[in-house]
This record gives sequence, C-alpha cells and structure tokens, in this order.
Amino acid sequence: PEKARSFVHKHRVVQAAVLVAGVAFNFIFAWILVSLGFMGGIPASAEDYSNYADRIQNPHVALVSVSPGSPAEKAGLHVGDKLLAVTSGTTTYPITAGIESIQKVIADSKGEPITFSVVDAKSAADINSENASKSVTVKAEEHIIPGKFAVGIAMDNVGILKLPVHLALWEGARFTLYLIWGTATGIYDLIANMFHGTASLSQVSGPVGIAGLVGDASRLGFTYLMLFTALISVNLGVLNLVPFPALDGGRLLFVIIEGIIRRPIKPIIANTINTIGFALLLILMLVVTYKDIVKLIVK
Repeated sequence: PEKARSFVHKHRVVQAAVLVAGVAFNFIFAWILVSLGFMGGIPASAEDYSNYADRIQNPHVALVSVSPGSPAEKAGLHVGDKLLAVTSGTTTYPITAGIESIQKVIADSKGEPITFSVVDAKSAADINSENASKSVTVKAEEHIIPGKFAVGIAMDNVGILKLPVHLALWEGARFTLYLIWGTATGIYDLIANMFHGTASLSQVSGPVGIAGLVGDASRLGFTYLMLFTALISVNLGVLNLVPFPALDGGRLLFVIIEGIIRRPIKPIIANTINTIGFALLLILMLVVTYKDIVKLIVK
C-alpha cells in the first residue's frame, strides 16, 4: 500500500541522486577538513606552493617519505622528521648545503655509515626546536635505486602554510581533488593487478590498521589527524563508487542498467548478486584484518 515511499519505486533519477549523495558528502566533508587545515596552518611543500612563499612559516627540510623496509626505516627515521645535518666520515654537511648536496653525500657514501641529525617528528613537541635533536646512523644500500646508493628517503623544503578563508577554501578544493584522483588511481591499479595476479594487500589496511595509523597521525599533531580523517573520507567515497555489488556504485550500476532496459531487475537477481558481493567484501575485510593483526604481533 505504501510502495510510493519505497526507494525502488522512485524515479531512477531520484534513486541515482540518493546513491550519489552519500559519496558526495564524503568528498565535501574532506574538503571542509582540508580547508580548515589551511586556515589553521598546514604542513606544505615550498615548491608545490611557491605562489604562497611569503605565507610559509618556519621553513625547514623534512623527510616526506621513508620507504618500508629501507635502511632509513630500520634505523628509526620517520616521515616528518626535520633534517639538520648529515655526517659522512669526518665531514658534517649542514642542511643549508641544500637537498641535492645531501643526496650526493648519500650516493657517494658507497655503503659506509652516515649519521643523520634530525628532530624526531614523533617525539618533539616543537619540530622547530633543535633541543629535541637526535643522531641516527644509516648505511646506504644499492638495491633501493639500481646503480645508486640510497637509504630510502625523500626530502623536501616544507613549512606551515596558513591561508585566509577564501584562499583556504580554494586550495582545500584543489587538494581534495588531488586526493580523490590519487585514491581512484590507486584502487584502479589494485583491481587491475588482481587480474594480472600481481596485486598485494600489504598496503591495504582494515579497521585495526587504520586505528594504528590514526594513532600515528595524532602523535604528529591535530592538523595531521584532520588531514588523515579527510583521506579516510575520500577513500570511503571513492571505494563506494566502485561498481561492485553491495556498494553504492554497484546499486548505481543496477539503476543505470534498469534505465537502459526500461524495466526493473528482478528482486531475486539483485538480492542474490548483492548478497554474494557483501559476502566477498566480508571475506576481504577478514583477510585484511588478519594481516593487520599479524603486523602488530610482528612489531
């Protein structure tokens, strides 16, 4: 009697709008968080935001990437660490020598020990305070970059970028689009690699792994936690758009098919496909959660 109120009896345009609405707000929520980050001050690359060079505060050289399993990671270097100097042999090279000079020192070390003086991002209350500095000894290896000695880090000139509301909203939108594109291509590569048999779940995290990452982000500061929350929201939005049964993207695909064939798909067919898809998602979640727990035990 009340079928007019039922979702499946609404016009297909209305169904599509409802299915897309949740995903859209995932992206809007991420935009809001990133924009708030820019308003309060966000870690930013001086090169990527050269047009705001006069607005970047406390510029310094930081580690923006540490490769998993690399000598740098094993030695205890972290993303966000502020680099002060590098010592090779008896010579110390201050970071004022430039990133390229430091990279050359690492490449010329030929596997001999190198000492990095850094401010640890995970323990320093003030990343710009050199009182919290520590020394880390690392040996460069050749297999990381074929034909070249490296320790597995990437460095960049970074600082805190704080923008007024209108610029924060604009840059927040640009950065959110960047996150959406990066997440979409990452998921596409993962699915494509599954068909080629080369996919790896090592970089996929479930609830347990995400909880650990949230802890890492919170230790780096509230801004990092906001950005990580934005990233999770974008991931949820993009993943939900994948045309897989039980996801919003799968249901949206059904609506499109119904619009093409001009009749509804039989409920028993739609329900069966969605149930199978949901079961496969549960199995995937269990596998990923198991791997996350194993990682914790190994650590």
